[in-house]
Amino acid sequence: MTNTNRLNWVDLSKGFGIILVVYGHVTRGLDSAGLSFDLFQDLDNAIYAFHMPLFFILSGYFFIMSTKKGINKYVKSKVSVILYPYLLWSLIQIIIQFFASNYTNGKVVLNDIITFFIPRGQFWFLLALFFISIINVFLYHKTGKLGLFISMIISFFYYLGGFNIRFIDHIMSNLLFYNLGLFLFLYSDTVNKVILGRVWFLLNTLFFLMFQLLLYNNFFESNFFNFFIAISGSLFVIQLFNQKTFQFKHLKELGSQSMIIYILHILIASGTRIFLKKIFNIDNSIVHLIIGLLFGIYIPFMLYKFGFLKKINFLFKYQSSYNSKH
Repeated sequence: MTNTNRLNWVDLSKGFGIILVVYGHVTRGLDSAGLSFDLFQDLDNAIYAFHMPLFFILSGYFFIMSTKKGINKYVKSKVSVILYPYLLWSLIQIIIQFFASNYTNGKVVLNDIITFFIPRGQFWFLLALFFISIINVFLYHKTGKLGLFISMIISFFYYLGGFNIRFIDHIMSNLLFYNLGLFLFLYSDTVNKVILGRVWFLLNTLFFLMFQLLLYNNFFESNFFNFFIAISGSLFVIQLFNQKTFQFKHLKELGSQSMIIYILHILIASGTRIFLKKIFNIDNSIVHLIIGLLFGIYIPFMLYKFGFLKKINFLFKYQSSYNSKH
């Protein structure tokens, strides 16, 4: 994971991951609307087994570098680029869903707008990521790597225990993967020599395929199994895009704008489904899937590509004198 290659494999991994995210939300929306297809559940299980742990690992990889400017600037940057868009777009999305609730899958009432700050839909990820980042920066500041390791162990046992405690569940379950990412960075020399080698890549590919086969056949149902398939799947993606053969410029571009796609895709994909069904009376699930997936990914991407989103950047990042890149 050299400096030059680091941004490549991270953006490539994010690009691949965001395609899976949009696919998962489009198909779940279709399923809720009664437009499912035969392989929906199997593909849903396969994707959700690892794609969000992948994003937490990728986020954690940059933790140590992000803290070098000091704890105050770090916290301000996370408020600016995570908490602020979380709150703003949670409110925007819930208001739009409220007025369009006659056409959407779920009924939205006035109380949902009042409690917009409670994570709904895709926004749980942003809130969990924010609190994990804040917890870690204070731990790291006070206790160094030892505190981060202990918090990862606590999160691991929480994950295995399947406690599902409201409000902190996403934080406690994914702190484990975030910290695995930061330890990948701390020991990147070893990772380069061992984990990213072709032999380990081929070996893990076999493990990942085996885990997916077991999942498909419902052979294992335990949090312990879920942990291993999440790690194997995330590592497979990272290993894949560290290979020189798998360097795709466009996928890298998608990855670089994964945050904007993540924020906007639900509104766009849902609107696309409603438009196709209500206006054109299209009930073919494959048509809905293809158009919803393409629109969910490429409308946000093209809005950025053509510079429109730069004019409304205040909707995605709190404008302050401190700008963070991560």
